[in-house]
Amino acid sequence: METKVKILYYLESGNIKKAEKLCRKLLLENPNDVETLSILGDIFFGNDDYPNALEIYTVLNKKVKNDIKFMGKLAICHGKLKKYTNAIKLYEDILKSDEVNIRVLMNLIDACVHNKDDSKINKYCNILRDIDPCNPLLASIDSLISFDRNKENKSVFIDNPINFIKEFSLKDFTNDMDSLIMNLITFSRLVTKEGNIEKKSTLNGWQTLPILFEQKNSSVDSLKKIIKECVKEYLKKYLHSNLLYIKRWPINYDLQGWTVFLSNQGMQKSHNHLSGWMSGVIYLQIPEGKNNNKEGSIEFSLHGYNYPTKRTDFPKKQIIPQKGSIVFFPSSLYHKTLPFTSTEERISIAFDLVLDKGNKRIGLDL
Repeated sequence: METKVKILYYLESGNIKKAEKLCRKLLLENPNDVETLSILGDIFFGNDDYPNALEIYTVLNKKVKNDIKFMGKLAICHGKLKKYTNAIKLYEDILKSDEVNIRVLMNLIDACVHNKDDSKINKYCNILRDIDPCNPLLASIDSLISFDRNKENKSVFIDNPINFIKEFSLKDFTNDMDSLIMNLITFSRLVTKEGNIEKKSTLNGWQTLPILFEQKNSSVDSLKKIIKECVKEYLKKYLHSNLLYIKRWPINYDLQGWTVFLSNQGMQKSHNHLSGWMSGVIYLQIPEGKNNNKEGSIEFSLHGYNYPTKRTDFPKKQIIPQKGSIVFFPSSLYHKTLPFTSTEERISIAFDLVLDKGNKRIGLDL
């Protein structure tokens, strides 16, 4: 028992190597200890060591039958190692006992898309559409598959997210844009850095934790007010849309924001924001001396995450930002930034409009 207390202490203090060493020591004495196996599997899983994690969770899945936690993590490991058929089988087994598990359905659909299994994509998208029609992953997959397979987009949430990109400018909402930007940059450098940047989409740069709007700072408060004013203008533009993206716009929402600092050749890989309803980016500094205007641009597309597709001509939209530019877009829409060549940083604040705690994706019918 004393050794397990030490393992937990090392984990809490961030000394992962010592925790792993003690786990291995305990398993030499008792290789059937489920608790220690679980801790070791979680250590491997947390470090993206999916081959070793898969080995541990396979053992656990045999020892503890029908444990959703172990089955789910084993399925994720199979997916990360591109063993999609195995992942799909495990997710389907979980759904037999927990048929409305949205996270499992999302992971299952993702695996089916990677496995190019159109029959199961259609089956599980329809199930998720009945349970959670405003699900952002569902919206992104509906758009991807409908264009790639030349089929009707079944999404009732948003059928063409590129049409819902809107630009604003800070200078239209403040009398002293330069001072606001300078203060935001200065304060952002003091916010805690994201520790696992290698797991994010950011390359050649760093970003803060998504806690910017939780900080007590007058410039941050001013920016939040500006964003909320832009949200009102955004809704006015699309007020007459019958899509649930607008019709069920959350009555109550929170803003989660983080600052991104990119250096020479910095970029962000294609991704979307599955925890958000709408996302945005505010450009604080655009580097000088780029080779061309398009460097450092943001590019939107219906295709992302390296999903296998039949077509390559997916519609795209590229925006060349200026200092003070604000860009709003649906969180389900894939986007990336193009690398740039410069000795100066490219600095932006990204944010998600998310449902406030305890609030489901049901808003006011406008």
